[in-house]
Amino acid sequence: MAENVTELKPNGGGSLKTLGLTRALYSMFDRMSGFGRFFGNFNGRRDYNKIFGWDNVLNLEAMRYMYNRGGIAKRIVDAYPNAIWSGSPMVYVEEDTEDKWYKAFNEFTEKFDLWSVLSRLDKLAGLGEYAILLFGTNKGGLDTPLMPNSTVTFLQPYGQANASILQWQTDPTKSDFGMPLIYQITPQTGGGVGAKNGLSGPVSGPTMGSFRVHSSRVLHVANGNLEDKVYGQPRLAPVWDLLTDLRKVIGSSSESYWINANRGLQADVDKEMTLGPEDAAALSAEIQEFYDGLTRFVRTKGVKLNALENDIADPTGPFGVLVTLVAGATGIPKRILLGSEAGQLASSEDRGNWAERVKEERKLQTNPVIMRPLLARLIAMGVVPQPNGNLNVLWPDAYHMSPLERGQTQAQSARSIANLVKMFESKSQTASELLSREEARALIGLSTDNRILSKDPDI
Repeated sequence: MAENVTELKPNGGGSLKTLGLTRALYSMFDRMSGFGRFFGNFNGRRDYNKIFGWDNVLNLEAMRYMYNRGGIAKRIVDAYPNAIWSGSPMVYVEEDTEDKWYKAFNEFTEKFDLWSVLSRLDKLAGLGEYAILLFGTNKGGLDTPLMPNSTVTFLQPYGQANASILQWQTDPTKSDFGMPLIYQITPQTGGGVGAKNGLSGPVSGPTMGSFRVHSSRVLHVANGNLEDKVYGQPRLAPVWDLLTDLRKVIGSSSESYWINANRGLQADVDKEMTLGPEDAAALSAEIQEFYDGLTRFVRTKGVKLNALENDIADPTGPFGVLVTLVAGATGIPKRILLGSEAGQLASSEDRGNWAERVKEERKLQTNPVIMRPLLARLIAMGVVPQPNGNLNVLWPDAYHMSPLERGQTQAQSARSIANLVKMFESKSQTASELLSREEARALIGLSTDNRILSKDPDI
């Protein structure tokens, strides 16, 4: 910004020509009118994270703990992967008339339960800055480049906490310049998982040490990355402070209810009565037994017991504000995030908005970051043949209709078909003379690709 982009004429005798606030003008407001006190942090003298009890630095262990113990945090991480992978896509080649490519890919999908594995991979990527999918093969060591015509033996996703980057590609002549070259994988088993997840239990499973993996055997996935292709943004990071405040609201309100539900008692001793040491001790013992639940009565003589009045804080207001902010930051509608609100299911508008967000996620994240690189890797490994035409990824509709909505849609489709038939009959025409079969199906909202219908009737 230029230093002098604003002209001020003194004594009110001129005009204010403004192209933007200069640094000098901003500094004047900051010093003279308290601009910084109201909208800033007192030039760094006030540490909001310290004042509000927010973490200055996030770590993967804390995020995993929040995922397992933070309630709504798990829903935030799982919402998009569950919505995306619950309806598996259909991958096919348009010009493959014999369906060889489709059959090979479908066989691989069923053998390794691919969509479930990719759902886990997507969730792990949301729990950290990235996640990887390891392809086990029958040829070569894991730390060596992938050999051609290798057979895949297993698929295993790992999160950032268990797959650190050990070496980078520094050769500028390589296509993967600036990308990870070697990963160090440290599997968690038994108690290791529990230790980081806030769980406990006996150690079970095989004990495995760390091992190295070459990047050619890995699919690297990162969510929400901008300039950096390697490190993305964890799904919990933008709402971490809100989740911290939610724990405060829920924990403090529960604790205050627990404390105030069993209200304290005041022993009012008559001023004309004197309690000896033995009587005072006996009275204290009876009151203690009452509090401990051993008795439901207290014998008194000359002593009046008064229940102390306490106010129990209502967390509804703060909870609603925080959940609304979380819903806005994550793009998950409030009723979708909570499952239900005030005994009502998510409205069709909420489900429609959520379906649009899922479509955006598929288009901007899932297809370019997961599906396309995965398909390219499978083709390079020889798992599926080289396609002889355009390779398409077709997702099912993200909007799931209720039984009532589905019935209404079918009724409208039936009326459309009946009206078309009447129109054709009145003009002594057949449907094929006016509309093609594909156009008629599109008019009533049905798929126009007969090959797809013949492969998978659910799509």
